[in-house]
Amino acid sequence: MLFEISDQEMFMKKFFVASFLFFMFFALPAAEHTGRLFVKLDAKCLSQGREACIKSLGCTEAGELTLKNWALLKCGNDEPVKKAAAFVKKGMAAHAERFVRHQLYSVDSIDPLYLNDTYMKEQWNFHNTGNTTFADGKATVSGKDHAHIAEAWRLLRILGAVSSDSELGKDRKLAIIDDGFDILHEDIQPGIIASNNFGDNTIEAGNLFSNQSATKNFHGTFVTGIAGGRGNNSLGVAGACPACSLILARMAGDPEDVGAVYESYYDQVFRWVVQQGAEVVNNSWGLLYENMDDCNYMKSYYNELFDYMTTEANGGKGVLLVFASGNAGADFSTDPFSTHPNVLAVGAVNSKGSRYSFSNYGPRLGVMAPTSGGEKSGSKFVDRIWTTDNYIAPTCSTPGTSGCHDKAGWNPDHVMAGGDGWWGKYSYRFSHTSSAAPLVSGVAAIVLEANPDLTAVELRDIIVNTADRVSKTDANYDSNGHSNYYGFGRVNALRAVAAAWIKGGGTITADIKDAIDKASPCTREDCWDFEGAEYPDADLYDYDPVTPDEDYSEDADEKPDKDNDQDSDHDSGNQGGSDIDNGGPENNDSDPGTEPDDTPAGPLCGNGNIDANEICDGNTMPCAQLAGAPKNGTAKCASNCMGWDKSGCYNDGEEPPASDTDEPVADNGEEGGEDHHSDPSDAEDDDSGCALLTVD
Repeated sequence: MLFEISDQEMFMKKFFVASFLFFMFFALPAAEHTGRLFVKLDAKCLSQGREACIKSLGCTEAGELTLKNWALLKCGNDEPVKKAAAFVKKGMAAHAERFVRHQLYSVDSIDPLYLNDTYMKEQWNFHNTGNTTFADGKATVSGKDHAHIAEAWRLLRILGAVSSDSELGKDRKLAIIDDGFDILHEDIQPGIIASNNFGDNTIEAGNLFSNQSATKNFHGTFVTGIAGGRGNNSLGVAGACPACSLILARMAGDPEDVGAVYESYYDQVFRWVVQQGAEVVNNSWGLLYENMDDCNYMKSYYNELFDYMTTEANGGKGVLLVFASGNAGADFSTDPFSTHPNVLAVGAVNSKGSRYSFSNYGPRLGVMAPTSGGEKSGSKFVDRIWTTDNYIAPTCSTPGTSGCHDKAGWNPDHVMAGGDGWWGKYSYRFSHTSSAAPLVSGVAAIVLEANPDLTAVELRDIIVNTADRVSKTDANYDSNGHSNYYGFGRVNALRAVAAAWIKGGGTITADIKDAIDKASPCTREDCWDFEGAEYPDADLYDYDPVTPDEDYSEDADEKPDKDNDQDSDHDSGNQGGSDIDNGGPENNDSDPGTEPDDTPAGPLCGNGNIDANEICDGNTMPCAQLAGAPKNGTAKCASNCMGWDKSGCYNDGEEPPASDTDEPVADNGEEGGEDHHSDPSDAEDDDSGCALLTVD
């Protein structure tokens, strides 16, 4: 028997379906978007004039962007994702601006110990004979490897590039973007030429850090001490560029509870540091993103911005962008910032030159730098690193007595507040890739002191071409000198300064050359050949605009084709996904170890490329970058290419799942470099933009 439906019933059914679809597609994701659009203005539109072009699009300019062929627009009351899709259909690159989060690559906690001496002699990462002594007798250095920074300083003096020990890097401008800075610190304040607060207003009076947040905003102060702490002033520590001019930009959020910021926020910060004349910019942080669309959308603008910054800014010489690779012990190829071809990504090794297992890896890894992994051997701390710490003077009458101590920094409520007793101005608890990156940034700045005419790309190339190929067996460097796990090797400041001097037309005499070879024995076939280093041929960077389905409905109340219902949800911020990370009823991805849903695999699923209507395809993702997943381990692409299998994820203190034991595991760096991994040359090329390259 056939059941007949009245016209009124049919009308009500259509009404409820349309209302449901409108709510699912447009109402739910609204909180993820700012209401503004990134739009790339084409030549035809711009021929009218920029203002007329924007007006012809039915929009108004809603904010300033650095690249003038792009615009940040507000298009009336139009739903931004729907409007962006309409622009894309007309052949214009466009996407709705999203709220984005970031994380600082923070440090592990180490119990503070009292030191009361000058710390330069304990900075083994600058120069290390294997016999480093510590005033408190409670630390040890496990090996003899180092970055040859102290020797590089000596070479600058010998060559006449600087006239005194107090002028090492005095003509260079080094920028640091981080969570907060003690701009009144005795080892930081003398170098500051510009500082700006891009965060909230909870900062201390006259300073640039918040002492109200859980982490006290000390991360930026830590980073600054290693990169550009003032040297030769009889105080505390020296940075790798000890006389650099410092440009400090405080970001929003703090390392353990970062809120979302609008996507164009980073453009403002980068633009400001470039406007201040920065030559090198350190970034010991990375983006948090939960799906590939977010990554691809951001790349559409920031790839071009980074092209501009690294090749056209700074009077046409460009600015070197240095990023920490991160501490997840995973491939970082999905990160849209640190994988730009002109960026220098930095990993971490110990004093033996062995990679810490937490240090991220991948085909865009540039160099390694020596640092701490937060390890302890018996009662002694291994390879600890000294740097600056936030400081607020105690209000009590007898400093150093019980309850009378520094009120800021890493652990202010302790009689040994910062590692150097009640003063709390210095700490030896910095570690991981956050402390590796600023060492390289400082090295880059003193290399420029040897040859200020270097472009940013030339500077990057010199650093990778002069790096020492440490841990050759573990690294398995390819024919071009690259290892997915060690980059081009551990940074060598001495050889980099020599190479820059020669490239600028300077002469290295035979006796100086012999002295360099003696101080830094060659680890390559020819250490005086400063060319040849090439990154693996991995196409990670070409932006492929996300185009709407041919069945995309311009009208919210038009019922999409039922066979493409999931694929039409462009508002979710996922290419072809359905309510990904929005908690929608069709998404089971928050349940670790399950398929995202039972959607049949598309015809191209399994070909190794992320095609239209796929979230992934045979690749993996660090669990730390997925919402609702434990932070350790690696998630695999689901069999239908529509989400992530999180069965390989696990929490601290848990045993890694059996399927995850072949991956490098973040283990606080216990004897880093002992990971057993395949030949990096086995890594598969992937042209999917932000997709992770799988290294088996």
